[in-house]
Amino acid sequence: MRKILVLLLVLLAPTAYAGSSGQSLPRAIFPEEVRRRFLPDRMGVTSEPNFAGLTLSNLTANRLIASDSNKALESVADLTAWIAGTVNRVTVTDDADGTLTLSGPQDIHALANPTFAGLTLTNGLFTFAPDTADTDIVFTFTGTTNSGVLNWMEDEDFFKFSDDLGLDNFEELRFYDDGSNYVGFEAPSLTTNQIWVLPIADGDPGSVLTTDGFGVLEFADNASEKTWSFMSRDASSGTNYIGGFYKLATSDNDFNPSVTFGTVNSSYAAHFFLVQAAGASGGVDTVVRVTGTTIDDQANRNTGATVDITVDDAGAAGTYYETPEKWLGQVTVVKQSGPDLLMNFGFCKYWDNNNTHFKVAGVEATWLGAKNDNSPDIILRHHKATGWTYNNAAEPTPPPPIASMAVDHDTEIFIVNNEEGAWKRDDLSDNVHGEIAEGLIVELQTTTNRTYAIGNFMVRITPFGDIDMIYENGDTMIYENGDTMIYN
Repeated sequence: MRKILVLLLVLLAPTAYAGSSGQSLPRAIFPEEVRRRFLPDRMGVTSEPNFAGLTLSNLTANRLIASDSNKALESVADLTAWIAGTVNRVTVTDDADGTLTLSGPQDIHALANPTFAGLTLTNGLFTFAPDTADTDIVFTFTGTTNSGVLNWMEDEDFFKFSDDLGLDNFEELRFYDDGSNYVGFEAPSLTTNQIWVLPIADGDPGSVLTTDGFGVLEFADNASEKTWSFMSRDASSGTNYIGGFYKLATSDNDFNPSVTFGTVNSSYAAHFFLVQAAGASGGVDTVVRVTGTTIDDQANRNTGATVDITVDDAGAAGTYYETPEKWLGQVTVVKQSGPDLLMNFGFCKYWDNNNTHFKVAGVEATWLGAKNDNSPDIILRHHKATGWTYNNAAEPTPPPPIASMAVDHDTEIFIVNNEEGAWKRDDLSDNVHGEIAEGLIVELQTTTNRTYAIGNFMVRITPFGDIDMIYENGDTMIYENGDTMIYN
């Protein structure tokens, strides 16, 4: 206790003073001296100092501290050199304020093989560009049960899937042209699955797509047959018709004055036609007027019908004109205006398969002879606008036949009493535009009364897809090959 008091007196003494021996007492001791005298010169390895603040004057402000090769502390001048990034993976940026910015790359290194749990592209752009030219790109989708592969075939310029492709919820499969138009398919409402196997090759023109009932599709000949029965008249020979007919005026006329044609109240229901002689090319057409009773395919009857036919003044001999209207009974024909011009004329009725276009694929006829006839013929004729011949003071000549039994059989053409006979062709290919005033007429030519006891004639047809015609002014139908059908 006494030592402590003495120490305090010494520390608190304000000034020095002289002792009894004449020596001066020590001066007042300040805190710095207290530190040197009473504190150790250095801290030991087990010291745990606690500083309220510490300033190192040899360091740079706002920098991270690292140790150098001698383990002395120093400021880090370039953070990016101390914490390096990786090429094309992580970018390290020194913000010069003691902070770093780490950012992802703009692309992936060529040798990288990353795995992502998920990937979202916000700019809508996903580009694959192989380093090597003509390299296919392969997308492999690996599942726990099934896998799939999508290949971009570089040289072939198409995508190839190695697994099934599905569109759900009635989505459409569309095939676009070079604009905004498309064709496509959409699934109907289904209660079971259905797959069709496509044909291995294309079909012939007019073929239809058929199924075997087990999902296998193929193209087949869409053939149908039209059959007519026939027999010869007891007291007549000459030309008779089945499937249609021609009623031809026996001489030509200029219809100035007017003429009548046909029998009153006869049920012709046939078109009226003209076949002109060569026009005078004087610049004025001839107009011929037909009046009478007409009927259409819906049984609409018009008892006061008037139809004008304009005959081309520059038309060639044999140019054919036909009214769309079908006439009943007797008609009156008169030149309405223009120069007088001789013309053949008549009625025509032909089988047009309900106004459709079709191809004649074959014919077949069978019969039983009732009398001997050494010069018969069965003719299948294609009624159309072209191929007519104008004949002065006589009947016109219709277009050449598609097939003729007499031509095919040559010498052996006899019809023999009480004997069967037959004729067949399966190599025909005439396209008939039944929708634009074309059709078929079958002619039976005999030289003996009652040549046929009974017979059947069959024509085999298939549809065809091309309609080689255009319309002009609503009146003239012009085929692409230059043939003309004039409607008035």
